[in-house]
Amino acid sequence: MRTSFTLSCLFVLGALLTSGAQAQSSESLGWFPAGSDPKEYKMDIVSNEKHSGSNAAMIKFTASDAPTGFGTYMQMHQPGEWAGKKLKMTGYVKTEDIDGWCGMWCRVDGADGKEMVDFDNMGDRPIKGTTDWTKYEIIINVSKDASAIAYGVLVGGKGTAYFDDITFEVLGAAEKSEKLKTARSFPAKPTNLNFELNLNNK
Repeated sequence: MRTSFTLSCLFVLGALLTSGAQAQSSESLGWFPAGSDPKEYKMDIVSNEKHSGSNAAMIKFTASDAPTGFGTYMQMHQPGEWAGKKLKMTGYVKTEDIDGWCGMWCRVDGADGKEMVDFDNMGDRPIKGTTDWTKYEIIINVSKDASAIAYGVLVGGKGTAYFDDITFEVLGAAEKSEKLKTARSFPAKPTNLNFELNLNNK
């Protein structure tokens, strides 16, 4: 069964996924920081750790006080050709000293920005401690009339996570579909899934 860290944090995440899209990261095309306390974390593109290519994304707890929430590095766009499809999201994550939890996540949004059509944040299978590059998967259903899809990796508590090589595979038709309102304005497609582009070399 899919679970979240707490029900209240789930609603917080829902709000921040929309508001966070207002400020693009200066480090990478497509990806931006969000979360309940994103200022407690450094989110960046780094070259010292990568699964393949030259770069990977990093989320690192940097606050001097005890953590009070979570940070996520994410992107958000229109469902496009994924509307009405069942998707498998795959990514590679490496962690260092995670004392709370880390998870890859994916969410399908309703038109008003408050309704969740489908959501999985690996809350029932969290990544903890120190781990080498490991492949993780999420299965998500994108309703035919969904307005947006958002995804990324989150860290709750102290520690560092690196992630790289996010891919999506269509598995077939979505297992459920809900009628939603008119779509909001989001990018038309995913961007920079392997983190090899930045604002200087686009």
